[in-house]
Amino acid sequence: GDHRDLHSFPTRRSSDLIWAFNRSLPRGKPPFRIVNMSYVFDWSGFSGTRTPETLRQVFPRGMVDQFRAERIARDVLDKGQKALVLTGTLHAFTRFAAGQTQSDGDGFCQRSANALGNRLHAAYGSRLHQTARTSHTRWHQLYQN
Repeated sequence: GDHRDLHSFPTRRSSDLIWAFNRSLPRGKPPFRIVNMSYVFDWSGFSGTRTPETLRQVFPRGMVDQFRAERIARDVLDKGQKALVLTGTLHAFTRFAAGQTQSDGDGFCQRSANALGNRLHAAYGSRLHQTARTSHTRWHQLYQN
């Protein structure tokens, strides 16, 4: 049970441990948070063609990982706080640039380091820690001072 080992427990167990840990904190100390966030996308008017205009209609708050990174930075990291962030594998990459097939890319592949983890790692470096859950397909990122 040490709070630093929360990432090794199933999600429900982690929630229970974080709840207990937060209740043990001195009054006024910021809580350790679990973040699993995004926003609601609107696919209702999507024509099937991906253009900047159609994607802005689907994703009204902007590129999903940019939105997530800005919120985590503003609401957690810039305040010197900690959070366990639950995110999918492709969003969690910190040092890996995911490839996409591209007709004009070298080797017909274009690399992108725009994932949530890439963005936060570029800005916060060693404060960002990542662990993989082996019990299912989600990755967990642990932000520490």
